[in-house]
Amino acid sequence: MRLSVLSLPTKGCEAYGKSIRRDKLEGEVGELIKRLELAPALMNMAVAMFKKAWSIREHQAVDATTHLKRQLTEVKQTLKKTVDRLLDTSNDAVVRACEDKISDLEKAKVLIEDQIANGTASRGQFTCAALPLALHYG
Repeated sequence: MRLSVLSLPTKGCEAYGKSIRRDKLEGEVGELIKRLELAPALMNMAVAMFKKAWSIREHQAVDATTHLKRQLTEVKQTLKKTVDRLLDTSNDAVVRACEDKISDLEKAKVLIEDQIANGTASRGQFTCAALPLALHYG
C-alpha cells in the first residue's frame, strides 16, 4: 500500500520540504470548512440581493403576461376581421387565403393562451428562512 503525501513547497515556512499525509491534511481542512460561518452582515447582504433579484423576476413575469394578453387581444381582433372578410367574399382564392390565415391565427391564439397559463406563473413570495440553510457550509 502506497501512502499519498504532499510536499510543502513554500520557502520560509517552518514545514518547508516536509511531507504531510494527504488524508490527514484533507481531514483537517474539511473540519475547518465545517466550522466556517458567514458573517451576519454578509448573510444580510446575500438575503437582500436574493430579495431584489426575486422582485425583479416577479416584475418581469407581470410584464410578460401583460404583453401576452395584449398580443392575444390583437390576434382575436385580426381573427374576427378575417372571418368577416371570409363571409363577405365569393372569390375562391380569397376564401382559401382567409381560411389559411384563420388557421394560422387559431394556432397563434392557442399558443399565446398556453403561454399565459403556463409560461409566466408566479413562483410565490420570496422567503429568507431557507436561504441561510442553502448558504451554510456545514
